[in-house]
Amino acid sequence: MRGEDNVRYLTTSFTGERNPNGALFMDFRNINIKTTPHLIIYGHNAPQGGLFSELHRLLDSSFLAENDIIALQVGDEILEFTIFDARLTDITDYAYHLDFSYARAFQRFADRIDAPLRALQIITLSTCTNCPNDDARLVVQGYR
Repeated sequence: MRGEDNVRYLTTSFTGERNPNGALFMDFRNINIKTTPHLIIYGHNAPQGGLFSELHRLLDSSFLAENDIIALQVGDEILEFTIFDARLTDITDYAYHLDFSYARAFQRFADRIDAPLRALQIITLSTCTNCPNDDARLVVQGYR
């Protein structure tokens, strides 16, 4: 899903019905999935399961080693991203950067988040944590 802002799908399901778990949704500033250099997908860490409730498992390096691919279905095509980082952070993290208005902006971004040199596109999955701090987040990042 992608809305006109990053608020709607926090409490609206993909069918358009009100739902406290919302839906998985792409940052509204990501216009084209295939050509946007940095995709951000948000989803709740739903305690009863679903959405991004299992992302925290990627913080375990042995689990990550066996589950290092993010597969994103776009129509009939599957885009595969290799995970290079999973970490706890907050909403001020550079992982949420989307300003690529000048020529080397993406490369500076990729360098700052320690993405592999061959990264042509980055995906960031973002979810809330069970921490008392409302600004705490878990991010998982991959490249292709």
